[in-house]
Amino acid sequence: MSALLERLVQMCPPGSYAGEQVDWDSLEESLGFALPDDYKELTSHYPPGLFGDFLTVIYPESQISTIDLRSQIEASRLTFRILKRAGDEIPCDEALLIPVCGTDNGNRVFWVRDPLGDPNRWTLLVNEPRGPQWVKFEGGILQFLVEILSGSTKIEVFPEDYPWGRPKFASIWG
Repeated sequence: MSALLERLVQMCPPGSYAGEQVDWDSLEESLGFALPDDYKELTSHYPPGLFGDFLTVIYPESQISTIDLRSQIEASRLTFRILKRAGDEIPCDEALLIPVCGTDNGNRVFWVRDPLGDPNRWTLLVNEPRGPQWVKFEGGILQFLVEILSGSTKIEVFPEDYPWGRPKFASIWG
């Protein structure tokens, strides 16, 4: 277990449900790209659920389309087409943006697939849900969760007073 995952588990214990067993080779082959190791580690230890009463990680495979990676990639592509038609700017080539997390306010957190061949070096972009602002985070999803939930990093498109109290994790399975 990585130091970041250990810190997240200490802050927000995953409960009695384990993460999903995923055939990563098959998933990555079907997507056409590899996924970051910290994401694989995170989703192998945590089931689908809510971090800090606000953040939901998109999972590699789920029957629930709002948290299923493939479904959310398709939904994002449609959203980007609509935004571009409306004249909104996307901060980079939208083909490089892969959704990894969302919030209860409608924010989306995206991996920026750059460099294409090294997913462990991908950074994150967070969008403003009903506005044009995008915020860059220089790190992966585990680092993002740890820093946001600990309060050591603030994301200007998140509520100013977030995180609220002591962070916790709540599985959708109860």
